[in-house]
Amino acid sequence: MVVFEIPTLLCECPGTGPDASSTYRYLLNFTYENETSEGAEVSDVAEAVLEELRDNSLVHHLAGTDFDMLTAQIYHVRKELYPSDASWDEMKAARDNIDYATINGNTEILSRKKTLSGGMSLLAIVLRPVGVARRSTALHAGDVVAHYQAYRESIAEAGRKRQAPSSGARARELLKTQKTSRTDAVYNYRPLYLAAPPITIYHPVFAKFLAMMAEPLDKIDFTRDELKRSWAFISGSSLYHSSEYSRVDAIREAFGDAVHKHVTTGTGLTYSSGTVKPDGAVVASQAEVGRFKPVSCITEVKNEVGMDGCDPLAQAECVYVAIYSSAEAKAFRATCCCPALLIGMAGPSIIVSGAVFTDQLIAQALTSYVYVIPRPVLGEYSPLARAMCEVARLFRALKACIEDLNKYYEKVAQNMKEATNPNLPRRSGRLAKSTLLPCLPPPVFIGPYFSEYRDSAGQEFTLQYVRRLAADFSSNAIYLAKARGPKKQEVDVVVKFTEKYGADAHRLAYKHGFAPELRFCDKVDSIGMRVVVMDYVNGYMATVPLAAATASSLRKAVETLHADDFVFGDLREPNIMIARDGNVKLIDFDWSGRVGEVRYPYDIALDEDPAEFLYGWHPEVHGGGLITKEHDTHMMERLVQQRKSR
Repeated sequence: MVVFEIPTLLCECPGTGPDASSTYRYLLNFTYENETSEGAEVSDVAEAVLEELRDNSLVHHLAGTDFDMLTAQIYHVRKELYPSDASWDEMKAARDNIDYATINGNTEILSRKKTLSGGMSLLAIVLRPVGVARRSTALHAGDVVAHYQAYRESIAEAGRKRQAPSSGARARELLKTQKTSRTDAVYNYRPLYLAAPPITIYHPVFAKFLAMMAEPLDKIDFTRDELKRSWAFISGSSLYHSSEYSRVDAIREAFGDAVHKHVTTGTGLTYSSGTVKPDGAVVASQAEVGRFKPVSCITEVKNEVGMDGCDPLAQAECVYVAIYSSAEAKAFRATCCCPALLIGMAGPSIIVSGAVFTDQLIAQALTSYVYVIPRPVLGEYSPLARAMCEVARLFRALKACIEDLNKYYEKVAQNMKEATNPNLPRRSGRLAKSTLLPCLPPPVFIGPYFSEYRDSAGQEFTLQYVRRLAADFSSNAIYLAKARGPKKQEVDVVVKFTEKYGADAHRLAYKHGFAPELRFCDKVDSIGMRVVVMDYVNGYMATVPLAAATASSLRKAVETLHADDFVFGDLREPNIMIARDGNVKLIDFDWSGRVGEVRYPYDIALDEDPAEFLYGWHPEVHGGGLITKEHDTHMMERLVQQRKSR
């Protein structure tokens, strides 16, 4: 294995390329490992550099950057930019003083097709054209919609070019497709940086499934038939089978009677891009539009764990991509998020996932692998009784949610037909709002289904989503929307979905002019999260060095919170907006709350390398630790002192 340590710089340059007016900023020392027997090409290294910056844009102070406009160039360093034994301060000083003349006189650019050899001293320069460096925060709805629709279709086009699911689900192929550089990557936390917003915000069926699976077994009255089918499924699953077909045959009747007759009925689904043959597919047969019938559930089975070289859930994900990327599915892609349940079975273990198609292909596990073989338990259940009840609960949840999805797709199809043929007779009645979405004309943006709220004055507002905010952070569930009230007034708002929120601290900051107005903040059961609606700040994100007035405003904002015994918690640049009047607006109160009560999340990203000091946390900060005023003050002084030091 050959390892390259590559200093990486950001170059702000004219659109024509670097020149004497260009400015340079050190980003990181990038490590590239070539594990293949063949030498790495320059293009591979350049792509890896951009992928690192895209995945960690906040760390490298590139939040809001339009990465489509960036290019990476790799240079061979003929003369070292600083001595090999230089101290950290000496290296930093050398990097800070790099300019166009330094680059031109000490390096040579490498062809993208050149093969690199070990021992080469390399430098990466990422070009960001001046004037197009950042995405606009203005609400140009027409441009946003056109770009969004085109981007989703580019995902579908890439999905149609994938290998067949049986091959695409193998590790060697997933190593190629599961990258942020692939538009058709499935955001399923594999690897962890392929994170997406919680799937529950896109359709209520997923939160319903989770709620049903969380119901205590001793609170559920199972019917005789439910327990009978559960026992039959466990009995068939517990056997060793000579083939996958034998295993499916052994469970088909019990599984089909309990959930849906087609849940383990293999069928071929043919599209212009190819045919897929999952081990089970529940089709919403009454929702056909054109030549496409939406699929609400996909099942893949492996005879035992590790057989056939792939995870059955990964194969079900590949089947989902093939189905909803097909040309035949375009009408549904334009109308909804294409929700589906995915079932993977490996031997006597079963797992359920949910999938949607938004501005990403998203799949998220809704259960862990449920091992249906009886096992020792504590309590009043025998091992077999416990297993039977767990399987019966799973089957009940699957049955109810598949029925909901089929009805949902029928309503979506009916609305599409009515939109194209207004003379069709309209169906009367509305579907239950607690389980199904109100089906409206095709939205301009396939976003969260939460579409109305009531403010503190009791006024009802509807939401029309425009686009995601901070989309460079793939897991962020933050959206720009237009809120329309009873008097037809329209307000630009930010809608955020989060596990917790410091609403009291936010309201205090707003009262003193240091936060946007908080219009709604409450737990929404059908989503399983808090929904936060606040005014959109027409301004820009704070960057160091802070202007003197900004530093003063920030200090007053923090002092205001501390005076009332609140802490903010996450005082970093992306959470500090500068309004047009120059005043600070704090926008992220997820960690905020009373002193002595609120704690840092366990998954907080800490400074792993003290020399890099990327986040600048107080040294006592750790996951699960209490958030203190001293920590806020430390972060504030870090921002202010960076201004002074420059």
